[in-house]
Amino acid sequence: MTASALASLVCAASGIFHGRPAWDEARCLARAEVILVAAERHDVDPVLMLAVDVLECELVDRDAKVYEGSGRERRLVAVDACPMGLRFRHPRRRRHLGVAELYDKAAEHLASLVSWCSGGHGGRSIGRPGHHPVAHWNWGNPRYAAQVLAVQAALLGQEPRKRDAKLAQRTRVFVERITRLGK
Repeated sequence: MTASALASLVCAASGIFHGRPAWDEARCLARAEVILVAAERHDVDPVLMLAVDVLECELVDRDAKVYEGSGRERRLVAVDACPMGLRFRHPRRRRHLGVAELYDKAAEHLASLVSWCSGGHGGRSIGRPGHHPVAHWNWGNPRYAAQVLAVQAALLGQEPRKRDAKLAQRTRVFVERITRLGK
């Protein structure tokens, strides 16, 4: 995929969020180039990376703090770094990473999930029919892979698979908006 082709997908994705204008072409191209460098370096699909970013961060480069406890006992335990929503258990580590480094870490993580699910780390394969490695990006959501793959399909101008019809409302809205933009 070329940088300009990916940039057009980034621009389309950036325009689906209400209350925010779509990014300009220069910003889309800059983001696409960063994604492509990371994706090529780690041999992962750049559109899949964009789909994860849409679901995790809605293309906003603002981290989400994760707290534990409540009231006076509340304490910061992690940071979900955007873009890509990578969780850092040691928030200080996050401060030293820019957008390019986060995409690179995300591509590296995605590549390790692909390798792990195919048994590439010396262990047995945990893959099963219909199982996609991106499911392990968000362990707490059993439908996560279906959500990401539906956004990826919409970005590519395809229909989500029929078995992925049980999308979360938020994902369904994203897919509908992306699909509308492509028409």
